[in-house]
Amino acid sequence: MRTITIELKNGKVSPNGARVELDQGEPFVLDISSDRDDQVHVHGFDKEIEVTAGKRVTVKMIADRTGRFEVESHHPELLIVVLQIRPGNFVLTGVL
Repeated sequence: MRTITIELKNGKVSPNGARVELDQGEPFVLDISSDRDDQVHVHGFDKEIEVTAGKRVTVKMIADRTGRFEVESHHPELLIVVLQIRPGNFVLTGVL
């Protein structure tokens, strides 16, 4: 399972606008750490992830749709990563 590591620190984000390519049906994990309270929004999935300063949040997801989806922080509003999900033949062989 692919892990996308996200760090919110000193008013900046990492990765900073990078594109991550996934196949439709592929499971992935957002592994988020932050030095401040914030929200991370996964557009197109209507997923709002609450982030608490000093705590790690791990969210398992499935790329169940195709297209280009931005992942952004809200405080401040910064582009973290772009999920590029392409039609694919990914076969899930286990349980998340």
